[in-house]
Amino acid sequence: MFVNLHTNSYYNFLNSTLSPQKLVDLAVQDQQVAVCLTDPNLFGATEFFLACQKAHIKPLIGLSVTVRHYEQNVNLLVIAQTNRGYQNLMCLALVKDQPDLQLEPFLDGNVVIICTQTELRLNTANPVYLAHGLSGRYPKIAVTQKPVKCQNTNKDLTLLLTLKQISQINSEHFQPLEWKLSRSLNEIQLDPPLLQQLRHQPFLSQKAAQQIFSEEELGNLQKLVEQSQWDLTKLKASSLQVSHNDAQMLSEQCQLALTEFLKLNPQLNKQLYEERLAKELEIINSLHFASYFLVVSDLVQFAHNNDILIGPGRGSAVGSLVAFLLKITQIDPVANNLIFERFISRHRQGLPDIDIDIMETKRDLVIDYVMQKYGREQCAQIVTFQKFKTRSALRDVGKVFNHIEGAEDLLGKLPKDKSLLELDVNGVTDPVLQLSLKSFRLLWEVAREIINFPRQPSIHASGVVIVTEPLITTIPLMVGNNNNYVTQVSMDWLEWYNLNKFDLLGLINLTMIHEVVQAVKPKEVSVQQFLQQIPLDDEATFTNLTNQATLGVFQLESFGMKKVLKQIKPHNLHDLAIVLALYRPGPQDNINTFIANRNLGFDTSDIDPRILPILKETYGVLIFQEQVINIAKTVANYSLETADSFRRAISKKNLQVIQDNMRSFYEGALANNFSLKAATTIFNYIQRFAGYGFNLSHALGYALLSYWTAWLKTHYFEQFNLWWLNHEQGKKEKQKQLLNEFISSGYEICPPLINKAKSDFSVQDKKLYLGFKLINGIGDKQAHALEHVQEVLKQNPNLSLIATVNLCLSKTVGGLELKDITLLQQAGCFNCFNYTVDFNLAKSFWVQSNHELFPKIPLDQPPVINWKSFGF
Repeated sequence: MFVNLHTNSYYNFLNSTLSPQKLVDLAVQDQQVAVCLTDPNLFGATEFFLACQKAHIKPLIGLSVTVRHYEQNVNLLVIAQTNRGYQNLMCLALVKDQPDLQLEPFLDGNVVIICTQTELRLNTANPVYLAHGLSGRYPKIAVTQKPVKCQNTNKDLTLLLTLKQISQINSEHFQPLEWKLSRSLNEIQLDPPLLQQLRHQPFLSQKAAQQIFSEEELGNLQKLVEQSQWDLTKLKASSLQVSHNDAQMLSEQCQLALTEFLKLNPQLNKQLYEERLAKELEIINSLHFASYFLVVSDLVQFAHNNDILIGPGRGSAVGSLVAFLLKITQIDPVANNLIFERFISRHRQGLPDIDIDIMETKRDLVIDYVMQKYGREQCAQIVTFQKFKTRSALRDVGKVFNHIEGAEDLLGKLPKDKSLLELDVNGVTDPVLQLSLKSFRLLWEVAREIINFPRQPSIHASGVVIVTEPLITTIPLMVGNNNNYVTQVSMDWLEWYNLNKFDLLGLINLTMIHEVVQAVKPKEVSVQQFLQQIPLDDEATFTNLTNQATLGVFQLESFGMKKVLKQIKPHNLHDLAIVLALYRPGPQDNINTFIANRNLGFDTSDIDPRILPILKETYGVLIFQEQVINIAKTVANYSLETADSFRRAISKKNLQVIQDNMRSFYEGALANNFSLKAATTIFNYIQRFAGYGFNLSHALGYALLSYWTAWLKTHYFEQFNLWWLNHEQGKKEKQKQLLNEFISSGYEICPPLINKAKSDFSVQDKKLYLGFKLINGIGDKQAHALEHVQEVLKQNPNLSLIATVNLCLSKTVGGLELKDITLLQQAGCFNCFNYTVDFNLAKSFWVQSNHELFPKIPLDQPPVINWKSFGF
């Protein structure tokens, strides 16, 4: 029996071509009884374990560790033999790069193997053990006594060489690559036949191992495999628990909030809300989700208490009355006929998922609060992996090819709508592309192979994990740049561990809303209170939307969106939700049908009267997922949970799944007095649109956010557009459009006059002044200096041009240089002075600077803005 121990996956970044799945496949093909993964990290451990489970092969997990001994690097493999050993392995992974590492605390349940590819002799093993805190009771299993490193096939070897060269480029130790496919990655002194065999398989086969290792070594290896009992399924996290009575706490908070809400809205049906709340709480508590809601509520409450703007809600969570009462969302789900079961259902396995939009500039404050409130050991941000995409793969492989002339041009020849993986190399008809493929065939092939390989780890933009017990007992961690823990398990696998993920998404539109409202609201009113007072039926706002005045309006800026707005002419929040739902691939085909039905009426004769009320609000067009759920409930007499399961099944477009659900749908419909013909018509209608249906809960949440921004643009145009001007500095085209809107609204665009302008765009008395920082060549330092000069000018408003220039040049005031003065003059900063009056006074300065800075401007000619100075 033989098992490869020193095996790396592509999570040993740029050093392997094997995915965890491919590694398992290779072991299965060779009929090996076990397979081992020993990367220098644990990024691939979960994926590897699950692949082994599926293939019914025993998994061994280890960690590659390098220690120093007598000025020499010694490679060790620490392999877990028990779950306790794996937990120690996770702790070791967290600290293994620290200097003077002592291994002793991490070895309970693990075994250490000295990799003698470092050319250590066996008699040197004991001192290595002693130097790193290893005692004699840890057996020295040296199964790799011969310096064997297994090779890949020629193709995979090429990829591996490429990846290693990319790694060298990153570390700025680039050496031109010798493209000889017979070259070995390491010097392997073996017989030629065996070397040839090794080159044609990714890792050592059992047959080859028999020729290399002694019976004693193979026996030790078999013993190691037999003793290893690693099982990730037994390390899953326990359910999140905030307190011992989470369910009661959640119920009390919701009941109190509902009482207050109904008191403020006495016209509402009290019984309807109470029944809805009781149903939701019963489902939430039966699934042990109360703690999750309490944590999210706590985060949102912290944000409200600290002037951090939270979005009105996104995703299916908007359909929850519990979320609404806890102020997690701001759309009343009962009044809007939203379905809770679309969000949480007992028929659906999986943890709840509430995404929170947070103003971008204060998101870090919420994350810091999470870490402090729940403890650094119980919280972590989430790893993600930057992967090779088509263009990055071509670019990096092109560098490895020593920047072959013309190789970089391949990026421009590739169709923008296709990746290399989608490109049929043999079926290319474009002559230019054909020529490039022939010229750089190897480059294309290598780049194509590494697409979707992980390139390096990064931190997920929004995800945070919160648990009750120390996270390191369940999953491996690493330390991020901000000293917070980061998981070594990606987002895809967290739910498998029963780990609750919280998405805290930074949204620039919320920052804009907060800062604009802050500038216009009464002092005694909070930003959140101001937004809640905005009327949702403002005619001027909907007129602007119909007139396509949507520059800077959330989700509604694109040409296509503006076209739909003009056609639909929204006049309420639900209309806006329809606009957001329709303008997507798939539903776009229904836009013309919807508009025609809305404007001209639609034929209801083909629609069963029992489902007509469900389709009436969208004029006979099936748009929202909630409509599918309600139709299935009405026709087949499903519960809402069963109806949502039906919707999910139909939307997957799996023929077998569809047929299975068709049978139960027909049975329910016939039992509910629908004819077979009617049931067939309705089922076919659902099947046609179910895959494109949009979530009404999400659409309404984002429609409200769109409406807020449209309302602010309508009623506080100056503050709204000015904010976007100052926060779109790198987007000249959008800035041009914003400036044109100012001009159309009667504003005068002025150069950055030294006595009026600010560092950024500013407005005074219907005059929009360009900002100092907008001038090409003027940065933050110079702009700040000009503000100092401006303070002096405010105290001495009658200073002459030459005196002002001297202030700018003065080391105690402005500290600018002559070249800066030239840039300022060209940008019109001194146009507030009468050049003809100050001409003689400035003469000495011109002579000193050796060029004419201030040409005469006739008094009756308004100064013209030199747009080139601003990059326009």
